Amino acid sequence: MLYLKTSDENGIISFHPLNPDEMYYKCEVCGNFYGIDNLSDFSFDEHVFLKDYICPQCEAEIEDDYELEQEEKIKSRIEKALKMDNLIK
Repeated sequence: MLYLKTSDENGIISFHPLNPDEMYYKCEVCGNFYGIDNLSDFSFDEHVFLKDYICPQCEAEIEDDYELEQEEKIKSRIEKALKMDNLIK
């Protein structure tokens, strides 16, 4: 069994088991490794390395955060418009 040694920003060292006949990518957000079932789902840069990939769970969290942020912006704009029209204080 092959293992990949990684260390995070805090210096914590982790070992991730790798199967020699499989490909993996590292999530850019959580740092976990995920196996690639279908290579056609991934694009490669000119150096043939996977880059900037986010796992489905982290991607869903990012989308939720983005939606909440957009809702807050809309609420803020509405409140600002109402204050300008002296409809609320």
